Amino acid sequence: MSFRSLIRRRAATLGARVVLAEGWDPRVTEAARWLERDEVAVVRTLPRHTNGDPQLERIAELLAARRPDRVRDRAHARELAADPIRFAAGLVALGEADAAVAGATCPTATVLRAALWAIGPAEGIETVSSAFYMALHPSPLPPSAQLPEELVLTFTDGAVVPDPDPRQLAEIAV
Repeated sequence: MSFRSLIRRRAATLGARVVLAEGWDPRVTEAARWLERDEVAVVRTLPRHTNGDPQLERIAELLAARRPDRVRDRAHARELAADPIRFAAGLVALGEADAAVAGATCPTATVLRAALWAIGPAEGIETVSSAFYMALHPSPLPPSAQLPEELVLTFTDGAVVPDPDPRQLAEIAV
């Protein structure tokens, strides 16, 4: 079984609730259709403006409580919470969603800032980074390469920490 098939099968057994923050983007709406069709997750896509959502007040309160130094007043908290990237992260923080996906239309830094603000790192985690998997199929490689049917590589991104010290680099590697 391929790495992707294994991941998809495992995801389907979880019944996870996934929020796709940029629901106005055609790629995101198509991804939502695929996920629902294949029963990989229960998907919610967000509109560009979440002002009328019943969860807005709870997310505004969450953001204000987590970073009172960044929120001027209640109206400002609602304005911040109405941003779909922060809203999606807020849904995860409140337990209303199991995961949020964003970054199709906004920079990674924006997604990370929203997640750190609303959710924060797990207890005991000091260095936040990212990782991605690359699944390689050896068919274009010469037979002498002697690779398995599928080779899965993990790449971590130390760029989230602009100037990592040795301890931070080690945490990123782990």
